[in-house]
Amino acid sequence: MIIAGGFQFPEGPAFARDGTLYLVNLEGGYISRVPPGGQPEVFHPTGGRPNGLAIHKDGSLYVADSGLRAVLRVDPETKEQQAVAGAFRGRPFNGPNDLCFGPDGTLFFTDPLHSSAENPIGKVYRLTPAGRLSVVLDGLAFPNGLCLSEDASILYLAETKRHRILRCRLDAAGRCREWDVYAQVEGGPDGMALDLRGNLYVALYGRGAVGVIPPGGGSVTYLPVDGPRPTNVAFHGERLYVTEAATGTLQVLSIGVPGLPLYSHR
Repeated sequence: MIIAGGFQFPEGPAFARDGTLYLVNLEGGYISRVPPGGQPEVFHPTGGRPNGLAIHKDGSLYVADSGLRAVLRVDPETKEQQAVAGAFRGRPFNGPNDLCFGPDGTLFFTDPLHSSAENPIGKVYRLTPAGRLSVVLDGLAFPNGLCLSEDASILYLAETKRHRILRCRLDAAGRCREWDVYAQVEGGPDGMALDLRGNLYVALYGRGAVGVIPPGGGSVTYLPVDGPRPTNVAFHGERLYVTEAATGTLQVLSIGVPGLPLYSHR
């Protein structure tokens, strides 16, 4: 069901503690805000092409901006914007895409721009609260959406150009000890979220659906959405909110199972 429209390639939906929904507009270059029970409003232009958004436990908005080739922090009150990461070992990022937080505020984010199956140069980075930046995984064909398991021991990652979800087992330092293919999917896997039962929900760009992968992997169930290009998903209670780029809309699916609370809400 469509509940709001008029967005310009919406992506990165994320709920604040008070129920306010934030999302980015890749083609519009700005962040939108949807207050509880209210209408969408332009919140803040980043000056680039914001592609993903996650909320820190202190309420700050963190934005993956592919146009600025940086990860940004935006204060939700003052709207002050600063880049918290823009390069690794002196080399600028290609174009950050999506991001998620761990329990201690460690940030994981993908950097896929210009990567493909023929040119697998995409990377996943890890940024600690102290500002230490490291590579979690590289050699990827457009790493995209990502999320952490309930105990933060597993990072789920969409590798869009190979139409698959990877499962990366993390050690205590947040490094990827080993990884495997969790599921093959139809369409291009993008943003994702988990529910409390361990089901993984993945926006499938080009497939017009959200894929649901059961705990441990297995057969994928497809939940249709209104439009061919869903980009990302976010839970609020037992409802799954979906951003859809072709129609420029925000949609909602009733799931019947609560979403896994993000670390920013714990």
